[in-house]
Amino acid sequence: MATTAGGLSVLVSSSLGPNLTRGKLLPLTELSEVHEIIVVQDAHGPPIAKVRYVTLGPPRFGRVVQFIKRVITLCIQVARARPSIVMGIYMMPHGLLAYALGRMTGRRVCIQVIGGPGEIIDGGHGMDQWQVPRPSKRLERLYVEVLRRADILLVVGTETRKYLATRGVAASRINVISSKIDPQRFRPRSGGPHDYDLILTAQLIKRKRVDTFLRILADLATRHPRIRAAILGDGPLRGDLERLSGRLGIGDRVDFLGFHEDTERYYRRATIFVLTSAAEGLSLAMLEAMACGLPVVVPAVGDLADVVRHGTTGYLIENGEHSAFVATLSNLIEDESLRRTLGRNARSTILRGYTIEDGARCWRDALQPAMTGISQVRVRSSDPAT
Repeated sequence: MATTAGGLSVLVSSSLGPNLTRGKLLPLTELSEVHEIIVVQDAHGPPIAKVRYVTLGPPRFGRVVQFIKRVITLCIQVARARPSIVMGIYMMPHGLLAYALGRMTGRRVCIQVIGGPGEIIDGGHGMDQWQVPRPSKRLERLYVEVLRRADILLVVGTETRKYLATRGVAASRINVISSKIDPQRFRPRSGGPHDYDLILTAQLIKRKRVDTFLRILADLATRHPRIRAAILGDGPLRGDLERLSGRLGIGDRVDFLGFHEDTERYYRRATIFVLTSAAEGLSLAMLEAMACGLPVVVPAVGDLADVVRHGTTGYLIENGEHSAFVATLSNLIEDESLRRTLGRNARSTILRGYTIEDGARCWRDALQPAMTGISQVRVRSSDPAT
């Protein structure tokens, strides 16, 4: 595989938000071998050294037209930039596009599966914006075959790796690299009261089951009349969820904050992080909250158990059971000492394996075949504070 005079160049197709873009790309930019990362997506992303955005604009004429614009733009960038690697982040459509374009132009193909096994099972039915209208085993088989043939394959956790191995993808070829955190940006608050007992960060879509969170909050309010909660994120279900909070009698107990890029500001105002999703990969929001010293209470789905040690950094709720959520959260609300202990452990976990520098080392291993003879990785020192 050819490299540019300055090292490797990477062409990326993605549709990530700003924080997830940082979590995925900042570790890669830490490699001195990487000269440039060209990201094709709808809107301009956060400024990152070595990263150049090529934007498509909002999808004014529907998904099909936007898809065609993406294909044309990717082809133009391959011709102009002559990238060493073509990467797709998320299987549909980005992984498939990266595979097709890489194979047609002789570039290495890198695919990142970031949504857990649910991104592959049934063709990703029920997953986010590019979901297929009905379960598709044919599409599932196509995904698996593409992943088997990709040059570089990344997943966010061990459960996804195990699942793909059962489908015939060689485990030795599957690199586990989650999103990584800047511990200087995401760090605990130094003293002072908190505004919220609970905070949930998620797109307001069906899979995130924010309605379940509201019902849990309603039950908690009967035990803790002064409880306060925040929902950080936006989406098509916001109006329905706001109306549901009113019907449950907790409209004055929960703030719908909308989308904010500076999530660390809100984690520092809360004491416990919660997820109620039906499916996850490895939640970036959860990692950010842990870095800010919050204990987490999350469902035992996807790859969350890679990070959450039950009873040590937080709690994993089997089957997303409502009563278990209520009992666990009630206990944490009442026990400040336990919250502090779990929060310290949560941040220590992030510092010991989920920083940007940790990610750079993981990327070095994943890209080693493409970097033979190129200069060594540059790694900054991590923040040791807890």
